[in-house]
Amino acid sequence: MKETRSLINSLLVCGVAFAMVSTLPAQTTKEEFAKVIRVHGAARYQAPGGSFQELRVGTVIQPGSVVQSGIEASSFVDLALGGGTGAYPSFGSSDNKRFSPTAHYSAQTKRTVLHLYANTVLGVDKMVATETGAATVTDTELDLRKGHILGSVKKLSAGSEFRIRYPKGVAGLRGSIFDMTVDYVRAINQPANAPGEQVHCTFAMTSGTGVVTFTGPDGAAVTQTVQTMQMFDSSNPSVTMTIPTTELDNINSIVSTLSAPPTGVVHLPEPGEVEIQFNRITVPTVTTTVGMVQ
Repeated sequence: MKETRSLINSLLVCGVAFAMVSTLPAQTTKEEFAKVIRVHGAARYQAPGGSFQELRVGTVIQPGSVVQSGIEASSFVDLALGGGTGAYPSFGSSDNKRFSPTAHYSAQTKRTVLHLYANTVLGVDKMVATETGAATVTDTELDLRKGHILGSVKKLSAGSEFRIRYPKGVAGLRGSIFDMTVDYVRAINQPANAPGEQVHCTFAMTSGTGVVTFTGPDGAAVTQTVQTMQMFDSSNPSVTMTIPTTELDNINSIVSTLSAPPTGVVHLPEPGEVEIQFNRITVPTVTTTVGMVQ
C-alpha cells in the first residue's frame, strides 16, 4: 500500500513539473543577415570561404562576410542589419542592376542601418537573435578594419549587445546613432624611417551612450564612456570632447537619408568592362573586450 501511495505521489510530482516546463516559453536562436539597400560606385563583398564578388542592391550579406566600398570619394554602401518591424526594400531579381527607387520600400523601417563611406572595409562577424518569449535579444558584432561608418541602431532589448571591433580595441553601444572612423597615420614627429603606422580612431554618439577602448602604441589600454553629443579621438584618448559642428552637420545629413527610399539607378560594370581597383590592406587582429552600457 505504501509503495502504491509513493508511486502515485511521484507521478503527481512529475506531472506538475512537466506542466510547469510545458508552460515556459521556448527559446529559439537564429542567425540573421544584412541586406544591401543602396550602393553608389564600385563595391564588393566576400562571403565566408569565398572570393570577392560584385556587390549589388539586394545582395544578402551573411555573418562572416567582408564588405568593401570603392575608393572614389563619392562611393558608399548602405546595409540594413537583422530583423525589425519594417519591410526591406524590394528590388525584384537578386541579380538586377536597375531598380525602381520606391518599389515596395517602407520608409518607417525600424531596423539598424549602416552607412559605409568610401574606402571602407567592414567585417560582419556576428548577427544572432534569440526569441525568449518576452523579447528578442540580439548579439551583433562588426569589425571595422579600415574606413568610416555611420549607424542608426534600433532600440535594443535588455541583454542585447552591439559591438564594433577595430584593430586597437572595441566600441559597445545601446540603440543610438554613432559615427566611427579608423585610419592609419604616422605619429607627429615620427622619424621617416620608423616602422609601420599607427591606428587612429574616432567614435562619436549623437544619440545614446557608448563605451570605447583603445590600446595605444605603448600598450596601455584606455576605456572611455562617450555620452550623447560627445566624441572620442584616439589622438587624445584620456578625454572626450563635444562633436565639432562640421562633423555633426555631416552626421545629421547622412542620418536623414538612411530611412529614405533609394533615389537613383545603380549600374555596375559587367565583368571585363572596366577593372575596379580597391585598396589592399592588412591589419592585425586584436582581441579586446568591453562592458556594455546598460
